[in-house]
Amino acid sequence: SPFAQMYVSARSSDAINTQLATLLPLLYLCSCAFSSMFRLQLFDYYYMDTKRRTAVVPLLFNGTYLLRIFASIGANFTAIVHASDTSFQKVMGAMSVVPFFGDAFNTYLPILISIFSICCVLNVYARLLKFLGIETFTYFDANDADKLAEGKAQIDAYATQLNNEAGDDERDLGDEAADTFL
Repeated sequence: SPFAQMYVSARSSDAINTQLATLLPLLYLCSCAFSSMFRLQLFDYYYMDTKRRTAVVPLLFNGTYLLRIFASIGANFTAIVHASDTSFQKVMGAMSVVPFFGDAFNTYLPILISIFSICCVLNVYARLLKFLGIETFTYFDANDADKLAEGKAQIDAYATQLNNEAGDDERDLGDEAADTFL
């Protein structure tokens, strides 16, 4: 990988170059992972708000997940650059492979995930299903305006029903109150 080449060439020189060669890729990896964490919004409950308006629970949730991501980013980075005898590896211990899948699992799984990611970006799955003649769910249809109008009509009908029921309940309460005073 380009990260490994940069790390190996910097490692043969002084310590400053080695630290820069590890800092830049780690900054990139962390910025990609953490920027998505801060944009994550789960049901408006774990939402990180701007201007210091975030509640305590979302801060703790995101802090917990950021700490979980740190270890995996460090482990993946040391695997990418083929680093050995680092302080991270001394603290975390040996990252053994899954014995069921064999030694090549850690090498070929990231490549496989990259292939699936590229297929998603290029919309290969929908194109393949269309080629095979299988209809798929699409987000944008020609009749989206019709479905939107139908949905609005259903919501209006339900709101009217709720208002009518609320009005009936108020009338019933008024009759009961009148009966108690008589």
